[in-house]
Amino acid sequence: KMGDIVEFGSHTMSHLNLERASLGEVKDELIKSKQAVENITKKECKAFAYPYGKYNDDIVRLTKNAGYKNATIVKRGVFKAGDDKFEIKRIGVLGTEGFFDFWLKFHKVRNKL
Repeated sequence: KMGDIVEFGSHTMSHLNLERASLGEVKDELIKSKQAVENITKKECKAFAYPYGKYNDDIVRLTKNAGYKNATIVKRGVFKAGDDKFEIKRIGVLGTEGFFDFWLKFHKVRNKL
């Protein structure tokens, strides 16, 4: 069953640059997108990805207050013990890449640690 393997997070409703939005707009986008994912998946939406990788301390605070457990940024890398759960780096994988491509990228990043 897919729900046991894949977890869906949110990315706002309108993909706006959160640093350019009012704090009220940010709060609204965070809450509505979380609710939308939860309504579709029938599971808690725990993860958020900052659109364009744009965030600041106020946005992180609002993300936590909206009930998210973690958030990803656009910097490349892997999560290590002690890293901030609201600034998780990631490994980008294009839709045209397969598992082997992902494996290679993961090991290249891991070997730089």
